Amino acid sequence: MKGYKYITILFLAFTLVGCIRDDGSGLDCDRTRISFSYYGDAPGSACRFLDKTDNVTLFVYDSDGKLVLTETKDLAALQSYKGIDLNLPDGNYTLVAWTNLTSKTQVNNAEQLSEAVLGCADYYAGSSLIQHENDSVYYATKNITVVQSTFRNEEMQFSQAHVPLRIHVTGVAAPMTRAGAPVDVDIVNLHPQMGFDGASTRTLTTTFRAPLAYDAQTGDYIANVYAYRFSDDNDIQLNLSGSGGGELFKTLALTDFMNEHSISVEDKDEAEIAIRFRFNNTSVDVSPWEEEDVDPTQK
Repeated sequence: MKGYKYITILFLAFTLVGCIRDDGSGLDCDRTRISFSYYGDAPGSACRFLDKTDNVTLFVYDSDGKLVLTETKDLAALQSYKGIDLNLPDGNYTLVAWTNLTSKTQVNNAEQLSEAVLGCADYYAGSSLIQHENDSVYYATKNITVVQSTFRNEEMQFSQAHVPLRIHVTGVAAPMTRAGAPVDVDIVNLHPQMGFDGASTRTLTTTFRAPLAYDAQTGDYIANVYAYRFSDDNDIQLNLSGSGGGELFKTLALTDFMNEHSISVEDKDEAEIAIRFRFNNTSVDVSPWEEEDVDPTQK
């Protein structure tokens, strides 16, 4: 029994010695293991993080809110391990992570946690009309305390930082060419920016044009707009018009639509809103799109 204790002590000693920095100033090991998870509205169910993720970017801030490091892992690396190992000195840290960031999303002021934001790159470039869909971002944050002499495992649980607006337009003629749809759906007063607290910047709004694509099987024009989180009580408006500034066919206040059909985005993580515009001769009807369930593994 004593021999076993001696072996254990020697093993720990060799482990710590192997982690000492060349200058002898302290330990130099990835002794903090961060794992990522996503459960949506079903806590305790199977983790669906990889189903929702193409990449993840982790920002690490010290106790003063200053950026210490940033690390990104793509899906191939995440399939090997759904997390990131960190080598941090003793101290308190705030971790912030986002998934699925591409060139469509721009991070600003990342050096200071209290000022860090991300948003639509076209909005920051000065575009008054955004004509592509946002990245389908997910968000997680966690405060940790690091003691270098101790290995630790920390889990970051992600939440959906966007609300998919799934737009269907029915009863419009098929396109003569692939150049574009004969109608536009503009979504007014969407938020183009989020803070690193995961909340949309309510004071900023812009207009997104839904990227409608023709579905030859259904004869519908379909678009997904990944809107940054908004509340049930909102000023969002959808305008259906002829393409290129043509006739305005229908204006829809999203709050009225949500109230009429008992839709809430505040009572669930995996919130989404599906809207169908249907042309009926001289009028346009609006209803929830319920013909088929949306695949829950869709990002």
